[in-house]
Amino acid sequence: MPRDPETWQLVLRGLDETASERHGAESFAACDASSREAIVTALSEGELSGGAWDELDVSRAWSVCMRAILAAFYSHPWAWNEIGYGGPAYPQGYMRLGPTSTLEPHERPGATAEDPVRVASELQP
Repeated sequence: MPRDPETWQLVLRGLDETASERHGAESFAACDASSREAIVTALSEGELSGGAWDELDVSRAWSVCMRAILAAFYSHPWAWNEIGYGGPAYPQGYMRLGPTSTLEPHERPGATAEDPVRVASELQP
């Protein structure tokens, strides 16, 4: 298995190749949503072969990609809300435990009061 950066390059090339072969698209990004989903499902199940896919272990490549994608996703404060993580307490700590609408004395209101789940669902086609 190549190093992670090389794995990413091969996966991206493989996605484009698969989009071209299976869906006649110029690239993975040019595919419609259902085609992209079908390709990613095949990748997750280790069912892709040929071209770039022959240069790596496809199921292991899926693990490399998911590790990085999940790390990026859960590093965002909106994702913290989704999983119930209140964020780092250091150095002040928390006074109020459990659900509350009252801010801690050291907290400031967020930049927006948007519901991230609603906003994300509105962005999807």
